[in-house]
Amino acid sequence: MLRQRCLLAILVVAGIWLAPPVRAQSAATPPAIPTPPAAPTPAASAADDAAATPARNILGCLRDCICPEPDCQSPEGDWLCCYSPGVIGQIDYLNWAARRTNLDYAAVINPAQFPVPATGYTQLETLSLDFRRDDGLRAAIGYHFATQWDLTWTYTQFHTEGQTTLVPSDTMTLGLVATRSILTGTSVANPVDKIEADGSIELRMHDIEGNWRYSLNETVGFRAFGGVRLAMLDEEFNNNYSYLFQGFLPESGVIHQPVKMNAAGVRFGAELEWRTRWGLQIFGRAAQSILVADFQTQQFEQDTLNGPMINQSNSSFQIVPVEEAAVGVGWSRGPWEVSAGYEVSDWFNMAQQARPVPPPPVGAVNTVQSLFLDGWFVRLALTR
Repeated sequence: MLRQRCLLAILVVAGIWLAPPVRAQSAATPPAIPTPPAAPTPAASAADDAAATPARNILGCLRDCICPEPDCQSPEGDWLCCYSPGVIGQIDYLNWAARRTNLDYAAVINPAQFPVPATGYTQLETLSLDFRRDDGLRAAIGYHFATQWDLTWTYTQFHTEGQTTLVPSDTMTLGLVATRSILTGTSVANPVDKIEADGSIELRMHDIEGNWRYSLNETVGFRAFGGVRLAMLDEEFNNNYSYLFQGFLPESGVIHQPVKMNAAGVRFGAELEWRTRWGLQIFGRAAQSILVADFQTQQFEQDTLNGPMINQSNSSFQIVPVEEAAVGVGWSRGPWEVSAGYEVSDWFNMAQQARPVPPPPVGAVNTVQSLFLDGWFVRLALTR
């Protein structure tokens, strides 16, 4: 009995001594189950950063890319050239030739037909003034938006001149008359023994246009453009001639026929270009303008025998269509571009130069008037 009581006492004491640690352990929060560390988030690549920022390739189209290298070559070998919206600058050197219809100044005739018969005389050859090939300038400035659009203002200036002197080579078999002189339409007309013709053309244009660019694929780009054109033309045409009145009295005359044009209208067109990853390109462009033109013309003539014989001015409005085309090659590197090519433009329905009344031969009317420009251009462009 005593042994049982002692054993019971020992168990009670042991329980009292062991109880607090057990209670404390059960009251404590069980340790959290360890979890494996999360994988580190990879740093965003340059291409991922650029995905949120619009960029452009060298065709000028929106791309989801960026070019970290200054020469616009991505590490993958792609030739996408990306740049931020900014200013566009361009300057062109022009070397054009101008051809103007209805600038005849003399005719080779049969001198046996003087005085001029009622039906007019026979023109063996009609001579017209030619303009020399001359230099010009074209400059543009604009802004490239953060889209496929840009806006540009382009100014073009071109000036050319022409001059010639003609003396009959054989006065016994050939005669020469000034086709712009009022005397050639009367019975008192006399052949001239010398005639000089000179003229000039100065053309100034302002084009304000919007351009929209689109990439057909990685090498072919398309540009559509349209806007407003203002054009000013100043043309001079002068004749100086001398003749012998009634075979012995020397006389001389002056003819002055200027034309001034102020025109405004719309211009629109498209350009297609093909580029390589090395920056080389081939392009072609076509454009059409429809202008409403105000023409101011004058016919003035005087000579030493009669004094002022005619001084008439005329004003008219005409629709002037203009057709343009150009082809060329170029090379680009970063924001810089150099190109060169050949271009033509044809201005239809230009005002006629004044003619004497009646014109020789009687009844002849020249209704086809145009100004044709063609030549080379060299361009340096910068987009920042």
